Amino acid sequence: MTIFSLLWDLFGWLQSNFGKVVVTLGSCAIVYLLMVGLLRDKRKSDIRSPSSFFSLDEVVSARWFTAISFFFAGSLAILYAALALNAGAFLTDIQHLLVDWLKQKFPAESQAQIKKIFEDDFPSWLEPLSVLGFFLFLFAAKVRKILVVCRDLILNASGLYKILDEAAIDTARELQKKYRGDFDRLAADLKKKFSEAPLPELYAGNEGEMRIAYQVVWLNRKSIRESGLVASLDEFRKRLGIEVSDHGSFRLDLTHLAIASVLFTIFMGVYVVVVPLFHSVVPSYLHWPNPVGQDTWFDVIRYVLKFTLGFVFPLMLALNMYPVRRRAYRREENGLTAFAAVAAIQCIAAFIVFELFNLVDASIAAAQGQQDFSLAYARIHIGAFLYSLVPIVAFGVFLKLRDLGADITLLALITSVAVGVSFGACDLLYECYLPSFDHFYWYQGVLGLAISLAFFVSGSVTEQFGIPNRS
Repeated sequence: MTIFSLLWDLFGWLQSNFGKVVVTLGSCAIVYLLMVGLLRDKRKSDIRSPSSFFSLDEVVSARWFTAISFFFAGSLAILYAALALNAGAFLTDIQHLLVDWLKQKFPAESQAQIKKIFEDDFPSWLEPLSVLGFFLFLFAAKVRKILVVCRDLILNASGLYKILDEAAIDTARELQKKYRGDFDRLAADLKKKFSEAPLPELYAGNEGEMRIAYQVVWLNRKSIRESGLVASLDEFRKRLGIEVSDHGSFRLDLTHLAIASVLFTIFMGVYVVVVPLFHSVVPSYLHWPNPVGQDTWFDVIRYVLKFTLGFVFPLMLALNMYPVRRRAYRREENGLTAFAAVAAIQCIAAFIVFELFNLVDASIAAAQGQQDFSLAYARIHIGAFLYSLVPIVAFGVFLKLRDLGADITLLALITSVAVGVSFGACDLLYECYLPSFDHFYWYQGVLGLAISLAFFVSGSVTEQFGIPNRS
């Protein structure tokens, strides 16, 4: 098998599945837009948190909202694509649910036609869009509730809202000192220099610092989108004649972020094409992917997507979340506590990703009559938990090396080796629960090493790793 024959086979696969790939990409765009809309929804209002009365895109800069959308909505869109690419058997189960539901709504004479349309004659290239449609049709409320919980968990744990609340409350306290508690004079001044700030019902009759903090956020919400929190509040303080705060800001370059994403995609695309070439070289007792043999291109691409999503996005989340949380909780937490909080979010995010893949894989195995993969087996969930610890290992090694002053090359190499060893160790432990070893842990070690190297190389080229050391 040569690189040219493999590329030709991949081209043939793309040609035969062109409609399905196009529909998958279109469905991903729909998922992305839906998730961005979810990010814009307001969270539950809390009188102790002035920022809770505003949507996320009103209290962070446009650049930061785009970056958060990329992490949250982008990761879910790619996760959907990975699940939908090979969702035939999984879709069958969903179709049964839909048909049973429709049979209850329509008369008996229409049931045969319903089964023919939604099961017997359903085109395979519409499968990705159908998975999305069925979920939205049958489980929209439940799925939305789960996603809202995930959104609030991540954003609250990152400390993003706390930074905004703290900055607004600090400004409110300075205004209280300047105006000596004279709320009427303060309100008149704010109206004269800016505009009137209407109050929600919860703040009616409240003359404390939280009310002023809310007005500060309301009056600055447009400038925050344009200039960011720090610059906006600094300008606000200058106009009111109070001291400018000494809050640090975070540099974010969306162009570099986009380039890093493209580079990573190219690196992993090369990996998907090149690594199967070694199938004829490695010893026969090793389980190695072979898209022109016992595996398919669906299997190879989906497998790489599974571990990319389960490792890369939790690690990206941690690298961007950690400095924000350290800034937000600098008075209450030390570095170890902040690491533990971020690591917990990493573990939860990765575990959810792996369990979703397990759900689809179990459905496919059941449809094919396979007995070796079922959600009833504890080893399936133990494996998902073990792999969800790998992003924490990478994050911990990364932070330790940065504290020791290691340059990016050494940092990338050592962290990637640690990730490769961790991937191999996870699969080895998983295989201990199997009736026999298939020695797949060698491939897993190579996959972990490749994903980590691609991640750090693409990030270092575009200077995406700006986490400061403990000093």
